[in-house]
Amino acid sequence: MAKGKKRNKIDMAQARLDPGSVFASPKDLLENHALSREEKIDLLERWKYDAQEVSNATAEGMMAGDNGDLLRRVSLALGKLKEES
Repeated sequence: MAKGKKRNKIDMAQARLDPGSVFASPKDLLENHALSREEKIDLLERWKYDAQEVSNATAEGMMAGDNGDLLRRVSLALGKLKEES
């Protein structure tokens, strides 16, 4: 079973600290039926902030790697939820 997929109980404290440690992808978070729309938005906004910070650090040469795809996927998931209102 993929990390975060089909879990009945979600460790919300951990999810708020690091959504990527609880959900395998932004899509898995979106598809989780145990979360309300508001909870999903909150977690995706936190994930987006973290991804932006990593992206900024990478751009400034403080970290190696590319976080752009994650930032794009989180932003798309967040946009999808916000469009539904």
